[in-house]
Amino acid sequence: MARHALVVSLALLLGLSGAAFAGPTQEITVTVTVEYISVSLTGDLTLDLGQIVAGESKLSSAIVVQNDGTTAENISLRITDEDDRDVWTRGDAPAENVYVLSSILVNDGEDDPVAGDYGANDILATAAKYWKNDTGAAAGSELVANVADATAFAPDAIRNLMFLYTAPTRVSGATRTLSHTATLELAVEKD
Repeated sequence: MARHALVVSLALLLGLSGAAFAGPTQEITVTVTVEYISVSLTGDLTLDLGQIVAGESKLSSAIVVQNDGTTAENISLRITDEDDRDVWTRGDAPAENVYVLSSILVNDGEDDPVAGDYGANDILATAAKYWKNDTGAAAGSELVANVADATAFAPDAIRNLMFLYTAPTRVSGATRTLSHTATLELAVEKD
């Protein structure tokens, strides 16, 4: 009898586990937007500063930089070709065949920087430098070597990029009477 009860109990257990009742189905939707890092530049991207006196400085017009990506991003700038004639070099102070190129990035709508706003922390180099600007004003702009120290700007934000060029104190060599051109690279990245 105990054996017969065990077989019936096993049959009932197997019967219950064999047929299951399903509930209604549910759909799950997954939506993803991939981050897009990008800027657009507006204005004259070929800045012709014209003739300049040796050792004197000249301000550029503004280039408008807009974050047209989908995430906050950092802007870097570097000199990729110091001189198209391979005679002049960039430096931290003007000298013979050495020029200084500085840059400031300010919020759109801020007053344009004046020559006195540019300092040692605004000088460009051949290595990428990133903007740090907590105030958005010319006085708060500075270039830093590490992207982690930079100030990212939000999607759709607009900044004005301005340059100060200080000419060599003296020019020498066969190209001394010719125009010289430096080439810059602006890049964006997340920190």
